[in-house]
Amino acid sequence: MEKGNEFQVLRYSTRFFYKPQKQVCNQKEANIYGHNLIDIELKFNCWPMQFATFGRHRYRYPDQTRAKAVIKKTRITCKCHGVSGSCSLITCWQQLSSIREIGDYLREKYEESTEVKLNKRGRLQVKDAQFKVPTAHDLVYLDESPDWCRSSRQLQWPGTHGRICNKTSNGLDGCGILCCGRGYNTKSIVVRERCNCKFHWCCQVKCDLCVRTIEEHTCK
Repeated sequence: MEKGNEFQVLRYSTRFFYKPQKQVCNQKEANIYGHNLIDIELKFNCWPMQFATFGRHRYRYPDQTRAKAVIKKTRITCKCHGVSGSCSLITCWQQLSSIREIGDYLREKYEESTEVKLNKRGRLQVKDAQFKVPTAHDLVYLDESPDWCRSSRQLQWPGTHGRICNKTSNGLDGCGILCCGRGYNTKSIVVRERCNCKFHWCCQVKCDLCVRTIEEHTCK
């Protein structure tokens, strides 16, 4: 039985278009939510508290979570019609929020997600009794997220060793975060690239070939 962890619940919930549960999804956008984690393939599962068994319902829940988020963030938008702005007729409709707004809402749900466990009867219950029982609108997970700094054969994830990082950045691509405190190596490399490009009539773009030396930083 595959289990869903904290990060997997968020990642599956932020996919707004349905894909079969068994399809492996690529983690290209994970740098929005974590330590610039890219190209790890995971299968995402999560379970609602109201489902007593692990049947076909568990595959339906991520879609329900996304649908509820979209519905909750819809808003009523109105427009006036009439001569000289008299607003004799008003047309109103439901308008979807932006993907960013819905994503932020799901991110908030992720931050408030609750760890659960299976009891002897095969039902889900809150692992720590001091936390309240989640509602149908909350996210739950069975396992804590793995340590993305370390390699994992099970997840086929190499860790962040050898990853190129930005020495001067304080963001997710910075060596301080991406290298997980292990430090980084620096080496000089020669880069050849097109430069001084000009458009010539008609219809060609001609460029020079420039050679420069840059410093590349990789995580230890």
